[in-house]
Amino acid sequence: MAACSAKCVGLVITCIVCFVLVSLPTAFVFFLGVWEPRRQGFFCGDESISLPYASDTVSLEALWGLILGGAVLVALAEGYIAKRRGLNRSSIFVNCIICAGMLLFVTVAELSAGDIMKLSMGNLRPHFLAVCKVNASFTCTPGIYVTDDVCTGDADVIKEARKSFPSGHSEIAGCLAAYVALYLQYRVRNKSWVLPRLVVQVGLVMGCLYIMGSRVADHMHHLADVIGGAVIGAAFGAFGMWVTKELTKPDKKRARQDKEAVDVEAVEL
Repeated sequence: MAACSAKCVGLVITCIVCFVLVSLPTAFVFFLGVWEPRRQGFFCGDESISLPYASDTVSLEALWGLILGGAVLVALAEGYIAKRRGLNRSSIFVNCIICAGMLLFVTVAELSAGDIMKLSMGNLRPHFLAVCKVNASFTCTPGIYVTDDVCTGDADVIKEARKSFPSGHSEIAGCLAAYVALYLQYRVRNKSWVLPRLVVQVGLVMGCLYIMGSRVADHMHHLADVIGGAVIGAAFGAFGMWVTKELTKPDKKRARQDKEAVDVEAVEL
């Protein structure tokens, strides 16, 4: 039991360290502000960046609530499934940590990757000119490419308006949908549960599409931004589920140990 406990503690510590490491780019961007987005110019009269500023239909806090809720549900589902497979308590705990922890890990990883792309590209959001508030003394002739700093709006809001591609909301939605859908595909094998599984998987995809559409409707992103974000997020989610599948795959030695542990517990009872 001591050895197993040490293994479980080591796994938790490893998860925390990895989580912190992949969070560093996002931390530098949002909390330290040490990396400014690339400053791109714009064409006067560009209708693609002339839309009005609007509030979020789906807030980032709500998305993180979905991610945390998804991690909890995946952990509970894995615990139930692992128990049905006859694994001992320590193995169940390890599997739950892996399944839930991997979802959180790939979510932060894809957000960090997205932030790097946002800052290195500096693409302008559809509402850029609305928050830029071009200086009234500057004559913005349609068709002229402007590279000078002619904005008079709030500096922080303008900075955010230079982070259009990819959509962070779409990344999170794509990652969550891909990870949970593939988790269900891998774990739920009983034929009587195939239809409910399919309903949940389709619901995840529809939820992802709704979030993507809301970002375009809110004038926060262009269509290419949300498609790119969803693809990136789905790729991270699929890769995370593949790693999870490999880490939780029972080998013969582990299965024999779990069976012996179950038999011992049954004898003690």
